[in-house]
Amino acid sequence: MGPVRPKGFARLQNQKTKKMAKISWSPERRLMCVSMGDQEFPLTYSLFEKVERGLVTPSMYLWMTAWIQRNASAEQLALAMNWPDQIAEDAHHAYHDLPWQTRINLHTEMTAHLVEERDNFEKAERELRHTDNPFYPTSPVHSAYNAWANTKIAEYSRMAMHISDELDEEELWEFGGEDGASQTDGPRYDEMDEP
Repeated sequence: MGPVRPKGFARLQNQKTKKMAKISWSPERRLMCVSMGDQEFPLTYSLFEKVERGLVTPSMYLWMTAWIQRNASAEQLALAMNWPDQIAEDAHHAYHDLPWQTRINLHTEMTAHLVEERDNFEKAERELRHTDNPFYPTSPVHSAYNAWANTKIAEYSRMAMHISDELDEEELWEFGGEDGASQTDGPRYDEMDEP
């Protein structure tokens, strides 16, 4: 049995340049990115929305990019650096092959996850706002601590707002944001409809 690669990484080694293609999560961007050497290509929501011809919610995006992580060959990842449409289309088709109840569960779980994540950032921001500077005003690190705290507060606030936007997008599936997935009108999911 050969060496085990870290979960979530697909690699392509080019014999001439010794560069490897990999796919990984970028926490700053909150996107999956394909990279090879110094080049990086983010798998953006708009890439999948072009294939979907409509809204792609965070749960759809996460499932499709996870599918790419699990199923894309090293060659496909390298090609995705320049021609990402095919890999996005393959992931899109795989997502829409899922049973309705599975897709509904993905949306429900993502909504709960985003609420928890947003609440954690908001809590961290509040706690830091209400924490007194532990250093005396005459201390040389007093102003440095204030600058650090203000930077972190702004970061937590930005992340909470960004996650709130994602949560708004995720909740759109209930109103038909994902074609046929409306839970407010039209037919409801019936397990007897499954093949």
